[in-house]
Amino acid sequence: MKVVGDFFRIQVNIRFDDMAAFLKTIEAQLVETKQREQKRVESKLDCRTVVDAEDAAELADERQQELAGLDDRFSAYSRIHRYSFIITLFILVETQLRAVCDEISKRKKLELRMNDLRGDLRERTKTFLEKVATVLDISNGTWETMADLQKVRDCIVHTDGTVEESRDRDYIRNLIGRKEGLGMMPTALDEGKLSIECSFCEQALKAVTEAFREIFEKAGCFGLDHWKIQE
Repeated sequence: MKVVGDFFRIQVNIRFDDMAAFLKTIEAQLVETKQREQKRVESKLDCRTVVDAEDAAELADERQQELAGLDDRFSAYSRIHRYSFIITLFILVETQLRAVCDEISKRKKLELRMNDLRGDLRERTKTFLEKVATVLDISNGTWETMADLQKVRDCIVHTDGTVEESRDRDYIRNLIGRKEGLGMMPTALDEGKLSIECSFCEQALKAVTEAFREIFEKAGCFGLDHWKIQE
């Protein structure tokens, strides 16, 4: 009896599992911290003495302003966090695609590696897999996943999420129309910037994980993606 599994493949999966755990943890902490701040504001204002209708009106106005400011602040925190998540996810995808392609070169004893080729991330990966490693029949969905993530990442990095300033604005507009959790910021301060909800981050991570699963399976040189006891 022995434990079997593909160590390399499992290690790649663990990195994406860590990203999922990180996203869940930070999202929960943002909610908890905002609720704590709301209670602090409410407690502070509830201690104020109200002697007449004018005082009550002023207190109500102050309460509204403080809570609105809190909403704006945590909206900014969420935007910064999710922008950072997409950028980090793209970096992880880029490094792990390179590692996977290098591992395929090693296992299939190929002379070329992905970095020997030209083009962006998707182009180099596609060329390597199809023409160098003869890993065929990768679905269009996998390549669309890579392209979608790169376009959103580029918009964030190069224009701070401002869609109309992005060279891929038509592509981004199309994505906004069909991707859950991707839209435009509603506030005047962030007008024209991408709005990214947690659901978009979750779906992007899920799509990327599925893309790697397909590459591993169709490469034909990797074992199980989990540990298994073999008789």
